[in-house]
Amino acid sequence: MALAWNVDRLVAVDDEYDREYADFRGGSRYETYLKKNQKRFAASQWDDEMDPVRFAIDAWAIATGPILSPGYVRFRPDLFSIALRRDDWDGALYAEIELPLQQHHLTGPRIPYEWRDWETARFQNGVDENFRSLAEPETDGSVTKAILTTTLVRIPGRDWALVTPTALEGPTFYEEARRALALVADHLNREAAPIITSLRAG
Repeated sequence: MALAWNVDRLVAVDDEYDREYADFRGGSRYETYLKKNQKRFAASQWDDEMDPVRFAIDAWAIATGPILSPGYVRFRPDLFSIALRRDDWDGALYAEIELPLQQHHLTGPRIPYEWRDWETARFQNGVDENFRSLAEPETDGSVTKAILTTTLVRIPGRDWALVTPTALEGPTFYEEARRALALVADHLNREAAPIITSLRAG
């Protein structure tokens, strides 16, 4: 079943697809990939206490493409990407959301007609027309005049109560990784969706 998207939902954790397409009945695609990438987490043990920022970043990276495709964590189709990063200044978590903006979202004088814009990507059955993914304009293969604007939205996660992992294997590890993803997804939907809606309304 296709995920339902709306202005308040940028991110969704897709448990249904994860279980349905697991390697074995009752399994999880995400858990399989966590096992395959376990060294990534072990490398983040710098001190006695495991780092919740590194844990969230690694759990997110494994839950999204290109590692897990389609992702366990899904983004609304009109967004290019959502990545988690560490702030170089204080080590806190932040999210970067990359989204294309079509020319009609930009303020100021209209752009001349001959300049091409993002186009709605083809073959998006079941996706709400308000949230369809965009693609570069189709041409005969040669480069043409185009203005393809991309915006990067940063959302600080400094005050998010991140999950501090207590295990790096087994059921506890998997459950804590899932909790970390759910927490980040919830914050992004509440804190980033309004500004992205404002940008789109431009």
